[in-house]
Amino acid sequence: MRTKVKKMWTQHQAKAWVFGDQGLVSGINFSIGILLARLLGIETFGLFSLAWMVLFFVSSIQQAFLTAPLFALTPKQESPSQWISKLYFIQLIFSVLSFFVVITIVEATLYFNPEWKFDGISSILGGLVAVYLFNDFSRRVLFTTHQPKKVFFIDIVGYGLQPLFIIGLFVSNALNLQTALAAILGAQTLSLAYIIIRVRPILDFSNLTPTLSIVWKYSRFLLATALLQWSSANYIILFAASILGPVAIGAIKVAQNLMGVLNVLFQAMENIVPVRSAEAFHKGGISALGDYMQKTTMQFLAPVAFVLLLVGIFHHQMISAIYGEEYLPYSFVLLAFCGIYILVFLGTLLRFIIRTLEYNQIIFWSYLLTTVFSLIAGKVLATDYGLTGVLIGIAGTQIISFISFITFLKIKVKWNFRLFTLS
Repeated sequence: MRTKVKKMWTQHQAKAWVFGDQGLVSGINFSIGILLARLLGIETFGLFSLAWMVLFFVSSIQQAFLTAPLFALTPKQESPSQWISKLYFIQLIFSVLSFFVVITIVEATLYFNPEWKFDGISSILGGLVAVYLFNDFSRRVLFTTHQPKKVFFIDIVGYGLQPLFIIGLFVSNALNLQTALAAILGAQTLSLAYIIIRVRPILDFSNLTPTLSIVWKYSRFLLATALLQWSSANYIILFAASILGPVAIGAIKVAQNLMGVLNVLFQAMENIVPVRSAEAFHKGGISALGDYMQKTTMQFLAPVAFVLLLVGIFHHQMISAIYGEEYLPYSFVLLAFCGIYILVFLGTLLRFIIRTLEYNQIIFWSYLLTTVFSLIAGKVLATDYGLTGVLIGIAGTQIISFISFITFLKIKVKWNFRLFTLS
């Protein structure tokens, strides 16, 4: 028995470390969201969420510009280690530049919105973004070189210490926006120290021009798509912040955090469905792809419907129990996200079909349409209809994506409107 278990562990330990790390990071991020929402209060938590949007904005650029070429092009290199060393140096420069860009963004925000209590966080957030990006790139390098065990221990330090630091600050009556960000920066800095000591990344700055040329050629359209993707999802929220204040963002973010359970499921779909849908398409064509997607839809529909039904029925109780009475007036936001996530679920499956058929340009055009919609309608919806208008705007971006996907598939592959069945 022991030999059998040992053999199974040897065969599957890489997957176990990957899923274990994914569970660790997702679980701690979920816990941090709840902790900070309860301990900071809705307005300060809204400001924290805005600061975090800055981090994710820069991170989305990094993932398109450096992470995507790392994953896609490393196996093709004659000397993968030398290639990675050059990318590491580019990442270092990117992190340093990000530090100054973030400081500029925060200071500009303070200038145009002096009522937002962002004082004293520009250098902290800049440092956090710079360190976080370098750490995240190091994690991706380790995944690329098949060393997931090291990633797990990096994240134990970088993520596992965060709730301990935050609780310590609260107990000592020192928790606020600045110290919360500083606590996360401290944990990430210790993680960086672990990377330097144990991973020992090598930085090669010699003859960078060919490497930069390769990276740019591969990533330039991905960068445009990433910017559109981020803006289509966040412009309306930024309009809400400028018009309704940080409280509105706090309400939206607590709802999104609770819906994070489904994000874990969607990530699992991302790891499974694209590969198997591609296999079905190459073996049996459009018909086989339709059969597989119909089957997959029904398989994942049950857990998605269960979660949404549970949240829909008990949204008052969930908000009150998890976040406290202060957030109860905003429980309708969580209810609204139940409807929005139905569209997110269907849109995710449609993206898998489009990617399998290699019509990725429609995803770009979809993001362009939703960005235009956000720019045109975001301010009006937030001004005239408040938080309800913001939720209508978020739902609108999902509806536009869904309609554009359906229309494209109808034209290109003669979609017959049965549930994920292609003729």
